[in-house]
Amino acid sequence: MNIEKARILHLGTNDKFLWQAVDVFEKVNPGFNDVCIFNIKNKQVPCPKKTNIKVVQVKYPQLQLSRVSRTVYKKYDIVVFHSFDSLIFPEIFAIPNNVAKFWVGWGFDYYSEISSPEKLLLPKTYQYRSDGNSKRKDNIFFKMARFIAKMLGVKKNKCEAISKLDFFAPVIPEEYDMLKSSRKWSSFPDFLNWNYGTIEDHFLKGFDDVSDVGDAILLGNSASLTCNHLDAFEILARLETNGRKIVVPLSYGGEAYADKVCLDGGKYFGDNFLPLRGFLPISEYVKTISQCGFVVMNHNRQQGLGNIVIMLYLGAKVFLRKENPLYENLISQGFIISAVQDLDKNPDLIKKKLTKFDAENNKKLIIKRWSREASINRTLRLIEAGIARSTSEEGGANV
Repeated sequence: MNIEKARILHLGTNDKFLWQAVDVFEKVNPGFNDVCIFNIKNKQVPCPKKTNIKVVQVKYPQLQLSRVSRTVYKKYDIVVFHSFDSLIFPEIFAIPNNVAKFWVGWGFDYYSEISSPEKLLLPKTYQYRSDGNSKRKDNIFFKMARFIAKMLGVKKNKCEAISKLDFFAPVIPEEYDMLKSSRKWSSFPDFLNWNYGTIEDHFLKGFDDVSDVGDAILLGNSASLTCNHLDAFEILARLETNGRKIVVPLSYGGEAYADKVCLDGGKYFGDNFLPLRGFLPISEYVKTISQCGFVVMNHNRQQGLGNIVIMLYLGAKVFLRKENPLYENLISQGFIISAVQDLDKNPDLIKKKLTKFDAENNKKLIIKRWSREASINRTLRLIEAGIARSTSEEGGANV
């Protein structure tokens, strides 16, 4: 089969990462990419007008049913799952064996399988959660829907779904082994290296004219508990930040937790605390982020990679926790990265910017890994692997 004519269906929610992927796939395989958006019923879905798009309105997500017919899936050579959350993964049970099935992981969709809050949350954040905060409260209807689904046997098992995949592309390679070793699997998908976004088309839009970064500190990437903001505040408060701005993105995640972060951040840093609660116009966002020459990501897991890519390219000094697999991943590639834990032993780390040599080193490595050319080559390999797998299954069971 000709790679440029492989029929590909992308499954996902209406998210920027999905459209970044479609952009790259269209460069490699133009005109042969269709998209199926899964949407909670009654929510608006403004989609880019760039390809064949089908919107599936999901009225009862708790039932975890396949919502696209087997007949539809038979038309494709490759199906790509963009994340594998409960809204999407049940589709795997409707896809024929001779269609290659890829899962491009986002992190949130597999960390629940490989870790626990006790390991991902630091003491102050864990205490906040243990006090009854940030827990999802389902109404009686949703609880009943899940009970009925379980009794009728229609609620699908995510581990069983994973075992039916052909390939898994985690955010970083280390997470493949983390998930694979988390339990005994009846079958486990093969590893594939694929990432979202390119420097030229996605990450740096609006940052073209930024030639230098300021001395503000960027903390975390969202209003997510796993950012461990409350613990990071204690670390930064012990350092001499000398009135520098503490910029904290909180535009998505839990509202109650964002309120807590704003409350504590204001107490610690006063007017120097700058929370970003809403989505800013791109010009304002670029102006704010380019003030940050230091980035503190206090996660115990890989998270916020897109933000980190941008900041490394711009020349910022990035601090990651040593428990975060991304720390060793970047170090092993030659990136100049600092550890959050080292700030207590060496407070001057937060005062001194990267040298020009180190900043240029990081920039070159980012270009090598996230350039348009590198992304196109990864996508070509994905399609080749998919065609090889679907071809090998032809003539077998189309069940």
